[in-house]
Amino acid sequence: MRFHPIRTSVPVGLLLLIPLLVFAQEGAPPERQPPKDQSPKPRLDLYGDPLPEGAIRRLGSLRFRHIGTVLSVDFSPDGKTIASGGRDWTARIWDAQTGKEIRRWELDGQALAVCFSPDGKTLACGVGEPNTSRGTRKHRAVLLWDTATGKEIGKLGDLTTDIRSIAFSHDGERLAAGVGRRGAEDHEIYIWKVTTGEELVAIRDLSSIVFIVAISPEGKWLAAGDGADTIHVWDAWDGKRLKKLGPFTDKSAVHALAFSPDGKWLASGHWDQKIRVWKTASWVTIDPLEGHSSSVWSLEFSPDSRLLASGSSDGSVGIWDAQTWSLARRCERPDASRRAQMHVVRPVAFSPDGRTLAAGDGGSKIILWTVQSAEEEVLYEGHAGRVSCLAFTPDGRSLVSGGRDGSVRLWDVESGRQNLKLWGPGFGVGAVAVSPAGKTLASTHALGRAHLWDMATGKLLGQWPPRNRRVSAELRSLLESVQFERFNTLEFTPDGKSLFAGSTRDAVALLSLRSNDLDIFAQPFQGPGMGGGTRSVGPARPRLAEIFGGWEYLHKPAALARNGEIAIFRTSDSTVVARHLPSGKEWFRQAIPRQEGTNGSLYSEPRTLAISSDGQLVALGKGDGTIELWELFSGRRIRAWKAHKFMPLSLDFSPTGSLLASTSVESTIRLWDISQGKEMRRLSGHEGWAQVVRFSPDGKTLASAGLDTTVLLWDVEAVRVAATDRGGAIEKKDIEALWADLAGGDAAKSEEAVRTLAANSAMAISFLANRLPVRVPMDMEEIRSLVARLDDVDFARREETTKRLEALGDAAETHLMESLDDSDRSPESRIRIEAILGSYAPPYREIPSEKMRGLRSIRILEKISTAEALEVLNQIARTFPSVVVRSRASLAAKRIRSASREF
Repeated sequence: MRFHPIRTSVPVGLLLLIPLLVFAQEGAPPERQPPKDQSPKPRLDLYGDPLPEGAIRRLGSLRFRHIGTVLSVDFSPDGKTIASGGRDWTARIWDAQTGKEIRRWELDGQALAVCFSPDGKTLACGVGEPNTSRGTRKHRAVLLWDTATGKEIGKLGDLTTDIRSIAFSHDGERLAAGVGRRGAEDHEIYIWKVTTGEELVAIRDLSSIVFIVAISPEGKWLAAGDGADTIHVWDAWDGKRLKKLGPFTDKSAVHALAFSPDGKWLASGHWDQKIRVWKTASWVTIDPLEGHSSSVWSLEFSPDSRLLASGSSDGSVGIWDAQTWSLARRCERPDASRRAQMHVVRPVAFSPDGRTLAAGDGGSKIILWTVQSAEEEVLYEGHAGRVSCLAFTPDGRSLVSGGRDGSVRLWDVESGRQNLKLWGPGFGVGAVAVSPAGKTLASTHALGRAHLWDMATGKLLGQWPPRNRRVSAELRSLLESVQFERFNTLEFTPDGKSLFAGSTRDAVALLSLRSNDLDIFAQPFQGPGMGGGTRSVGPARPRLAEIFGGWEYLHKPAALARNGEIAIFRTSDSTVVARHLPSGKEWFRQAIPRQEGTNGSLYSEPRTLAISSDGQLVALGKGDGTIELWELFSGRRIRAWKAHKFMPLSLDFSPTGSLLASTSVESTIRLWDISQGKEMRRLSGHEGWAQVVRFSPDGKTLASAGLDTTVLLWDVEAVRVAATDRGGAIEKKDIEALWADLAGGDAAKSEEAVRTLAANSAMAISFLANRLPVRVPMDMEEIRSLVARLDDVDFARREETTKRLEALGDAAETHLMESLDDSDRSPESRIRIEAILGSYAPPYREIPSEKMRGLRSIRILEKISTAEALEVLNQIARTFPSVVVRSRASLAAKRIRSASREF
């Protein structure tokens, strides 16, 4: 056998070196690779959009949503994208299939009109209504952008009034704009050459505001509609007037115009709810089209000229057959018949294939309708406007939100999915609340009613004022003066039988859900200089309650402790009042000095209130951005700090009272350690203002919501732990000083003692368990016996009994209050009982040190919230001499057990 040598171009010597080279490289250090990106991937929401840092869930979606009213929409010629302009000073382009935002432009004014060029390569935007907060330019213009790159490629005009409507010519070489503003004298129409910006036509001889312009398909005519109910038609090349159609009625205006693509028709939409259609060959009109119940704001023909779409302030979109001029279909959401007429469907636009209709819903959302079936294409769950109120269910597993779109929605906190949607009678939901049992939902709406719903089925259980029930003239007068549409806080009482309502009109009401009762605690504000004060209408002793609210979003001037005992509210004279609801007595009153700002607003007024779960602390958010912290039972201010540049919009205490969440128009949410007034964390992620914040029942999650239509859930567990774990270790010799501070009159020192002891939990629990007074409460039979002696025939015994009952303090309060209802009581004994109650009922002039320590110790133990702390709370609830302290300890123990599954 013959072997043939291997032919190679590599020298044999080099081949022999290869194994050595391989061996050497195996022992050599590996070549450095470029570092991999180790940054964590952002969390995503239910629809795949990134969440802000620190957020764990988004309820709802940002897709197809502005943070202000959608004023204009337009499909691109290829149908792949949708452009929109909004009252939030932005113009945007969206993916038409997914609703995902592709591009955004921040403007100096509102985007009153957007329009694609015929080739889709350019987007034009008419700017008006300047945004003064951004240092807005005084002049408006039509801005032109390259849709592929987003770069500005032109600016047409330099005007002093708003550009309300724009339209491209069929060849894209010219652009027309209608200019004007209510109250202004200059109402004009311009046509520019797009490529050079040259002004081709200027029409200035108009006497009324121009709402809409349109250019005929072949570019021959320019039509405009004005506020005097007149349609003007000019030659689009030289501006020569050809026709003047109208006026038609005394109280009308032309808000919409549309030429049909075949050029045969011109349709006009009017304030008088009618649509008029003109034959362009003769300028003769057919009979007006009637079908909307409110003014018509937008019109658009389908690409084949067979259909006409109309958007109206009645909340619906009409689709008309352009052959018979009859209403073929109506695109109407299920809530449309119950919504207020402020929901104006301003823009409508057909897709190029005529199968889909895009419309602004009168709020922040773009809606897509299937033309053939007139059904809404529901792509994403969530509100269509700002979210104004939030409420967790008692178990923390669900969250209720209410919005300006008139809907109330129930969300699953774990999955982020929407489980229930309810529509109220108005366009704004002011407040929502969940019953203690977690089965009933309450909501208030801008049309002045409160509603009760079954949370499992969504069934309406009842409403206030009650239907089909006679209401007294006095009660009806009160209902009208209270103005329920302004209520903006709502909670159930712990027994679930009442609701307490606080209003921006300085009225605070207590509603009984099982009767026709209504108590008013504060005088409704009648106007500047009319004064405030308080009054009570109805039973002398109000029932337990929490708060109930309306849709005025700027501030919440009332709050109620979750224990249902203390309601706090602001009167029109800038006084903060706290009322002890079980007794009906005023507990706290503090006048806040007014300081007038440069613009006439009262910057120092308390505009937002929050009260801790145990009713011991109240936070006041003032107009100058300051937060003040007060101890209610002592009536002393703990501290004040500058929290925001502008006034806080919402405040909420964590369940244990360690943290306070606040938000303002700066679009940030801030978490404060209330023991120090120190900022612990700042959360950012909402577009626009976060209007409301709310802690979950266990305090581990914070919910926030606002203008961007969504709710964000934030993980605040680390901050919560840090707020209760601050403070250095203390020695036994220092604890006596802290013990003294707990009974002292310096609220700041006592708060520091609370913080320090809570941070040293083991020592605090042991110390409090041994030092707090332990005394078996007096038997109720013995108290009854003492009360009976108040009617003794011997004056000396009556005097002695009175002194003994006064010495008992609030331990005898319950029985004394009940004894007042005894019809057999003598007038003298009634006077003595009322005097005894007055001696130790709130407001307390001098609180005994024993009671002061007891109330503050409850806060320490609730901050710790361990099994050992719970045991001491139970001991206080059984054996502390003061019935008030025992009651507070029992409620604190209940809150700890409900917030933790371990106990």
